Amino acid sequence: MDKQSSESGIDTMHGSSDTGSSCYQSYTEMTAEQEFFLYELETTDSNSMGLVLRAIYDCGDVNKFTRALEHRIQQYNKNIERVCTFHYKEFVESMKVLLELRKQCDDIKNKSVTIDEEIQRESIDIAKKNQEILKYR
Repeated sequence: MDKQSSESGIDTMHGSSDTGSSCYQSYTEMTAEQEFFLYELETTDSNSMGLVLRAIYDCGDVNKFTRALEHRIQQYNKNIERVCTFHYKEFVESMKVLLELRKQCDDIKNKSVTIDEEIQRESIDIAKKNQEILKYR
């Protein structure tokens, strides 16, 4: 995935994405009007959706538009799968790094416990020698 896909508007190497419908290739059977309707469905709020759907039915070829819509959904599904695959690989790599970091933290903890035990033993020896010195004064 070194280059930006011509089919999708997502550059997975750099994290940028286009969300508009213009980033997808037109379905070969789709007219400019149907492409506009798809764009309107994707970008308008739910209040305007009824007007867009009415315009689709008024233009007459609902089956053709339905096929174009299904094709667009397939394109989005492929794009989602591609992005998820890319991020899954990053996730796995991050988990490997975290596991290595955990191992290093455990090693540091074990070393610090060992050093603490040595210091405790040496402190006891020093305290005993200090008592002997005080005893002989």
